[in-house]
Amino acid sequence: RQRRVAKPIIAAMTGHLIAGGMMLSLNSDLRVGLKGTQVGITETRIAGRGSPWAIPLLWMLPQPLLMEMVLTGDLYPIETFHGLGFINYLEDTPDAVRARATALAERIRDNAPLSVMAGKESIMTAMSAGCEAGMALAHNIYRTAYASEDAQEGPRAFAEKRRPVWKGR
Repeated sequence: RQRRVAKPIIAAMTGHLIAGGMMLSLNSDLRVGLKGTQVGITETRIAGRGSPWAIPLLWMLPQPLLMEMVLTGDLYPIETFHGLGFINYLEDTPDAVRARATALAERIRDNAPLSVMAGKESIMTAMSAGCEAGMALAHNIYRTAYASEDAQEGPRAFAEKRRPVWKGR
């Protein structure tokens, strides 16, 4: 649903982009991050559920990096993602992140609103022509993982602050 919001969404990311935080950031239109933080899709390592929501990243990141992220659950320096153009700006402090995001919002606010909305909609529509079908297929593929015992074990282990014991079922 976040991808269908008509007004621009600016992510002011003052911490690590992991799991749900990564999902929210990838569905934002502009991203301002904090230097020294990390980025990751950790579902395969922690939650046992997978990440069908990551499909839009195929249009934002190199496929080998995305494949490594999804398969390993490893964390990467945010600077890598800035270098690839996924993060618009990196700032030194959380206050600077918020200030940059506010300045971007103010610049957008002062532009022609119909042009801003049309610009966002045209880019998202073109991207979604392949993205929507890919996400539907991914959700179907992940159906078994979401219904598995492992999908229960991941959050339970996380809450109990222990390593999950995967059973593959």
